[in-house]
Amino acid sequence: MTKRHKETFVLEIGPDGVVSCICTPEFDDLLGEGTVRKRRVSHVEPISRVLRWLFHAIRSRVSDTGKLAAWTRVWPCAWRANLAPVDGPTLGPYSLRVQAINAEIDWLHTHLFRLGDDRLFGIVEITNDYH
Repeated sequence: MTKRHKETFVLEIGPDGVVSCICTPEFDDLLGEGTVRKRRVSHVEPISRVLRWLFHAIRSRVSDTGKLAAWTRVWPCAWRANLAPVDGPTLGPYSLRVQAINAEIDWLHTHLFRLGDDRLFGIVEITNDYH
């Protein structure tokens, strides 16, 4: 049986026609062809200075989709969401990495994508099939 999974994305369309959004692996599939410029808006990283140093040392040298990168995502440690790249705060501590990611996304939707100002927004709903 196939399971349906829905993801909702907020797109910001600026006056110059530039579209901004929070990019996830699911959304990458929609980007297709054309010119895409991604920029990092945060780092979800371990709180421990030693683990954080090791985390960044590994992640700066390996592909984001490789086995070593995947291993760093499952470390049993406290996590934080560092939003310094967009002049934001550091959120945490969180006992699970997914909690830090959820806090990061909530903060970005509230502060980076401010609904109600003079920018246009659209909602994109994607349904993925999982077997």
